[in-house]
Amino acid sequence: MRPNGTRFLALTAAASAAAMILAACSSSSGSGTSSSTGSATKSPILIGTSLSLTGDFSVDGQAFERGYNLWVKEINKSGGLLGHKVTLKIVNDNSDPGTVTTNYTQLINADHAAFVFGPFSTLLTAPAAQVAARYHCRTCSRSAR
Repeated sequence: MRPNGTRFLALTAAASAAAMILAACSSSSGSGTSSSTGSATKSPILIGTSLSLTGDFSVDGQAFERGYNLWVKEINKSGGLLGHKVTLKIVNDNSDPGTVTTNYTQLINADHAAFVFGPFSTLLTAPAAQVAARYHCRTCSRSAR
């Protein structure tokens, strides 16, 4: 029973750290707007992630899914991130690196996720990081012009 408690604490810490990063990113990117109206007029923030809901890493993936959904519920109950409701899209990668690449490309390009949470296994994190870096760099180079 102890390993599950340790996983839950690690998941809680990861979700808390992600929330702080998201809040910092959101506040710096929204500094040019003067929208100080209520949260009802603010568009929701879509966060995407690819989790191993099936396959070799499914036990951990399902635990992450429960943790992320709990985090979204609590964040939205307390007013969201900087007044924006959080919407979470979780897609299954079946513990497969190729599927991870496809999933993050879809989340970033087609779904237009404002943020993505990375997977937890090195086997899956490396391809996810490559996709995220590729699109981040392209966005940075466009904004620098």
